[in-house]
Amino acid sequence: MRPALQCLIALLNFIGIAQAQIFVDLESSKAEPGVTYGSLRDFPLPRTILFSAGPDEIAADAQEWQRKGVNAFFLDFVARDWSSDIWATDGEAWTIGASDKTFQKTRQATRVARRLGSEVFLKVSFDHVFEWFNDTAWKKIENNFQQIAIFARDSGCHGIALDIEYIGQQYDYAWTGYDYRGYTREDLFRKVRERMTRVARVLYDEFPDMVFLTFPECGLNLGTEIQAAWIEEAARRHAPGGVHYFTEKTYRNPNISYVLAFAAEYNEMFHRLLTPRAWTYWRDRCSIAAGVWPFGFDYQNTPDPGMTLEELRQGIAASLMVSRRYNWLYSHNSREQMLGRKLDVYTNGVDILPYLKVMAQRKIITDPKYVGLAKEIRNLRLRDYSAKLGLASWMSFIGPTDTPTLRPMPATYCNSHDNHQKGTSLKT
Repeated sequence: MRPALQCLIALLNFIGIAQAQIFVDLESSKAEPGVTYGSLRDFPLPRTILFSAGPDEIAADAQEWQRKGVNAFFLDFVARDWSSDIWATDGEAWTIGASDKTFQKTRQATRVARRLGSEVFLKVSFDHVFEWFNDTAWKKIENNFQQIAIFARDSGCHGIALDIEYIGQQYDYAWTGYDYRGYTREDLFRKVRERMTRVARVLYDEFPDMVFLTFPECGLNLGTEIQAAWIEEAARRHAPGGVHYFTEKTYRNPNISYVLAFAAEYNEMFHRLLTPRAWTYWRDRCSIAAGVWPFGFDYQNTPDPGMTLEELRQGIAASLMVSRRYNWLYSHNSREQMLGRKLDVYTNGVDILPYLKVMAQRKIITDPKYVGLAKEIRNLRLRDYSAKLGLASWMSFIGPTDTPTLRPMPATYCNSHDNHQKGTSLKT
């Protein structure tokens, strides 16, 4: 084939991918019309976790949050980053254990939550990049994680949540910080898996029955390999709490078909990444937890809804349906408004009380088609859902790097293209 013709075919294929992605972006942000909302006895709902609240907030408002449909919390402002000394959060690094003021506040918060039947998870972020090949640094890093686990266990937390998002650039093999002098991509992959397996071991050694939460979804890069390493270690130990995978792509993409497709494609991804033992553990003990971001999108200073009321209704319903054990709400800069307080900051004339009512009611879509699909997907059943949803998992190479991206695409597009140079269905 002549080079000019090859270039033309590649260009047309790229345009097709771009057009399909625009279609996905437009359609996934719209609510599916004509569906029915309600409750079903044979469809148990997951716990809804709030991201996030400090110990004082949980102690003061856990009961009010429960009235608003929230019965679990990411515990914030205690262990900001993996590099932090958790015992120094109170400004007194020499107080360790029961004498630590942050520990005392946390203990009070978990006691209040437990009396109400709510759960608390100590949240730790990855805010600073890791030096994967620095053995000296990793002795300190592992000690930090050990102390985090001790703090969480002894303060009464139900588990630990690791937010790996903020160093996302480091999960790309083409990150500028990797010079590949003296090591290969395979060496990097092995070292990352080794380091993060050790992190899981340190956490489980101190807190063996913890519930392990991790987020966000990262596609096919080192971030996902980190999360897979944690699932593998949990499986090796038969850890009772499971590892639960929290999604952010569902934040403002409430369409029920797309939320189901998101969850199905990531279940399919883990089937390809995990060993048979870990895959069995994943299905038995783990889950996908879909997130919704109701207010304050793009970190605005006011809690403007990012969706219409109907879109929020469907987003909440969809997240409850695909999430077997937990779903979650992101509350950046709007926790008071989500509790119905300080509404004077809300100046655009839209009444947010109906939005709060939707969150508290926790209704699902009761149409038999979606109930049946949701039961299968939340139970991590592996099969091809493209005929039912009209969407298929698609892996594409788009952008300045060669890191593959996962996204649902219209099934008609995926099935009609044989040229896989730019993308390939996960079904193939």
